[in-house]
Amino acid sequence: MAGRIAHQKKNNRKPLETPPEVVDGFRTVLKGGVALADLSGTLQVVRTPHHGHAAATLGTARRIGLERILHRSRSRKRDLALAAIAARIIAPDSKLATARRLSPETADSSLGSMLGLGQVSGNEMLDMLDWLRQRQPWIEKSLANRHLGNGTLILYDVSSSYVEGRCCPLAAFGHNRDGKKGKKQITFGLLCATDGCPVAVEAYKNLSKVERGFRHMKTDLRVRPIRVRTGQHVRGHVFLCMLSHYVEWHMRRRLAPLLFQDDDPEGARAQRSPPVGKAEVSERAKRKADTKRTGDGYPVHSFRTLLDDLSSVVLNRVCIPGGTETELAVVTTPTRLQAFALELLDVNPGQFVPIRMAG
Repeated sequence: MAGRIAHQKKNNRKPLETPPEVVDGFRTVLKGGVALADLSGTLQVVRTPHHGHAAATLGTARRIGLERILHRSRSRKRDLALAAIAARIIAPDSKLATARRLSPETADSSLGSMLGLGQVSGNEMLDMLDWLRQRQPWIEKSLANRHLGNGTLILYDVSSSYVEGRCCPLAAFGHNRDGKKGKKQITFGLLCATDGCPVAVEAYKNLSKVERGFRHMKTDLRVRPIRVRTGQHVRGHVFLCMLSHYVEWHMRRRLAPLLFQDDDPEGARAQRSPPVGKAEVSERAKRKADTKRTGDGYPVHSFRTLLDDLSSVVLNRVCIPGGTETELAVVTTPTRLQAFALELLDVNPGQFVPIRMAG
């Protein structure tokens, strides 16, 4: 209309500047999730047991088929035996102390939880030794079929260990190479394949010479001191140590590139002249010993210090306070060295861990 003043409205408001984290929060809610402003006080780490060394040991035992060698069918005694074999490698101790290390309330590693053992008692560990002793002939036959061929050369090593107490019928006084005055001792013999793989063991009352095979068992797996009393339990304990030695033997072969041991047998044989002469080490092993580094730049370890390194891979058990009793299991990311060691063992540290665990 002529003569009328037209009014024009202007929008002077600035567009809403929404922070990206708020937008992400809206998107999470629209997808059915829960947006949390601050994780502090929201997520609670319940336990952080050592995991890497337990996963490496248990994973190796399973990879080499030890579970089925112990028994075709799963049972609590078989699981306890498998746990005790692994425990002798990662934390050798008395049967009562091992039971505490495996029980949820007092566990210092994830070994018991990976096998779903729950509460473990010392008497259960002794019953497991009786079961293992009964299974010994069948287990040793299986190992012999796997590692010994017809007409093959075998190695037999003999050693001794002192025994706590005076009630064991297998123990007797004699020359005590452990330097434990007033302690009785037992003698045991280890049967090995030519490559050093242990396949059988037996405990005796007579003392004989000491050779290399059991020196590994006594320093690394701590056969001594023997704290069980009956002859059957002593024999079961020695057999348990042999099975631990069997698993460790496989682990050492796989981990040789990272250890202070020769991982180049062909190179070592080439250094020997004549062929029947004194055993030599390869040039690769000499370089590892001199530089304390592998060819790939990794620090060289002993078997024990490498297990200690792997133990720093922990299993974080996380829950939401006030929520459900479900816990989340989160494995820490391995370092470059730890990842390489686990790769050599063909073990995934998260393989035996459920995403959700009962609280």
